[in-house]
Amino acid sequence: MALEVNPNWVQPGWTPLLITLALAGILVLLFLSMRRQFRKINAAGDQLPTEQSLRERRTVQPPAAADIRIDQADQQRAEKPSSGSTPTAATPHD
Repeated sequence: MALEVNPNWVQPGWTPLLITLALAGILVLLFLSMRRQFRKINAAGDQLPTEQSLRERRTVQPPAAADIRIDQADQQRAEKPSSGSTPTAATPHD
Protein backbone atom coordinates (compact mmCIF):
# COMPACT_ATOMS: atom_id res chain seq x y z
CA MET A 1 0.00 0.00 0.00
CA ALA A 2 1.65 3.14 -1.20
CA LEU A 3 0.75 6.48 0.30
CA GLU A 4 -1.09 8.77 -2.00
CA VAL A 5 0.77 12.08 -2.01
CA ASN A 6 -0.51 15.16 -3.71
CA PRO A 7 2.34 16.41 -6.00
CA ASN A 8 1.22 19.99 -5.44
CA TRP A 9 2.04 19.69 -1.74
CA VAL A 10 5.54 18.17 -2.14
CA GLN A 11 8.18 20.89 -2.29
CA PRO A 12 11.84 21.21 -1.35
CA GLY A 13 12.19 22.44 2.19
CA TRP A 14 14.72 24.26 4.33
CA THR A 15 15.61 21.18 6.35
CA PRO A 16 17.54 19.30 3.61
CA LEU A 17 19.36 22.51 2.68
CA LEU A 18 20.41 23.13 6.29
CA ILE A 19 21.55 19.53 6.70
CA THR A 20 23.62 19.76 3.51
CA LEU A 21 25.22 23.05 4.62
CA ALA A 22 25.97 21.62 8.07
CA LEU A 23 27.68 18.58 6.52
CA ALA A 24 29.71 20.82 4.23
CA GLY A 25 30.80 22.92 7.23
CA ILE A 26 31.81 19.83 9.17
CA LEU A 27 33.87 18.59 6.21
CA VAL A 28 35.69 21.93 5.99
CA LEU A 29 36.52 21.81 9.71
CA LEU A 30 37.77 18.22 9.43
CA PHE A 31 39.95 19.14 6.46
CA LEU A 32 41.51 22.06 8.35
CA SER A 33 42.16 19.85 11.37
CA MET A 34 43.77 17.20 9.16
CA ARG A 35 46.09 19.79 7.59
CA ARG A 36 47.13 20.98 11.04
CA GLN A 37 47.91 17.41 12.14
CA PHE A 38 49.93 16.71 8.98
CA ARG A 39 52.08 19.77 9.64
CA LYS A 40 53.01 18.35 13.06
CA ILE A 41 54.46 15.16 11.55
CA ASN A 42 58.24 15.21 11.55
CA ALA A 43 59.34 12.38 9.28
CA ALA A 44 62.98 11.34 9.38
CA GLY A 45 63.15 11.39 5.59
CA ASP A 46 62.25 15.07 5.40
CA GLN A 47 65.72 16.24 6.39
CA LEU A 48 68.66 15.99 4.03
CA PRO A 49 71.65 14.10 5.42
CA THR A 50 74.45 16.28 6.71
CA GLU A 51 78.10 15.80 5.88
CA GLN A 52 78.72 14.51 9.43
CA SER A 53 76.02 11.84 9.19
CA LEU A 54 77.34 10.70 5.81
CA ARG A 55 80.84 10.33 7.28
CA GLU A 56 79.45 8.30 10.20
CA ARG A 57 77.70 5.95 7.81
CA ARG A 58 80.88 5.39 5.81
CA THR A 59 83.13 4.53 8.74
CA VAL A 60 83.62 0.85 9.40
CA GLN A 61 83.34 -0.14 13.03
CA PRO A 62 85.95 -2.59 14.33
CA PRO A 63 84.52 -5.91 15.45
CA ALA A 64 83.76 -6.33 19.12
CA ALA A 65 86.24 -8.20 21.33
CA ALA A 66 83.80 -11.07 21.81
CA ASP A 67 83.58 -11.56 18.03
CA ILE A 68 87.38 -11.75 17.81
CA ARG A 69 87.50 -14.41 20.54
CA ILE A 70 84.88 -16.50 18.76
CA ASP A 71 86.76 -16.22 15.46
CA GLN A 72 90.02 -17.29 17.17
CA ALA A 73 88.31 -20.30 18.75
CA ASP A 74 86.95 -21.32 15.34
CA GLN A 75 90.42 -21.09 13.82
CA GLN A 76 91.93 -23.20 16.61
CA ARG A 77 89.29 -25.88 16.11
CA ALA A 78 89.97 -25.89 12.36
CA GLU A 79 93.74 -26.28 12.91
CA LYS A 80 93.39 -29.24 15.30
CA PRO A 81 93.16 -32.63 13.65
CA SER A 82 89.98 -34.36 14.66
CA SER A 83 90.39 -37.43 16.82
CA GLY A 84 88.96 -40.61 15.38
CA SER A 85 87.94 -41.43 11.88
CA THR A 86 86.06 -39.18 9.57
CA PRO A 87 82.49 -40.36 9.04
CA THR A 88 81.69 -41.30 5.47
CA ALA A 89 78.37 -41.25 3.75
CA ALA A 90 76.64 -44.57 3.26
CA THR A 91 76.53 -45.79 -0.32
CA PRO A 92 73.96 -48.20 -1.68
CA HIS A 93 75.32 -51.67 -2.50
CA ASP A 94 74.42 -53.19 -5.86
